[in-house]
Amino acid sequence: MNVSTVARRSSYTVNVFIGPRPVATPFGTIPIRSCLVRTCLLLGDTHAVGWFEQAKEAEEFRDWDTAIALVSAHAECYSANFYAHDHHLWHMDLLARAQRIEELTDLARVDVHARRRLNRLLREASVKDGRGEGTAAG
Repeated sequence: MNVSTVARRSSYTVNVFIGPRPVATPFGTIPIRSCLVRTCLLLGDTHAVGWFEQAKEAEEFRDWDTAIALVSAHAECYSANFYAHDHHLWHMDLLARAQRIEELTDLARVDVHARRRLNRLLREASVKDGRGEGTAAG
């Protein structure tokens, strides 16, 4: 699914579709894998795309390294700021989806959320392999 942003420059309104190919605009061709912030600034948009949108796009394209780096910078376990705590849970989910079991194992020693996500990942893997909870003993 493509993400669409709208950039304004004087009287122009340009739809920029984030996808696998370069985008042709009145201002030239933009390589899509370039930073979204630079793309919006190039088009003269006053509202540059922030880290959250970049992380969502990276997650959509399964660019786990980028998504994890962006989200982890804003994540904090048991933070008074519920957004930071939510980002921490998102960070744990990204680690699991990227199959970074070693990182989750290291974090699980001190972080209950990492431990729960690791347990869920391992349980899902064992059920998928037929060794898990729903199998009958033969």
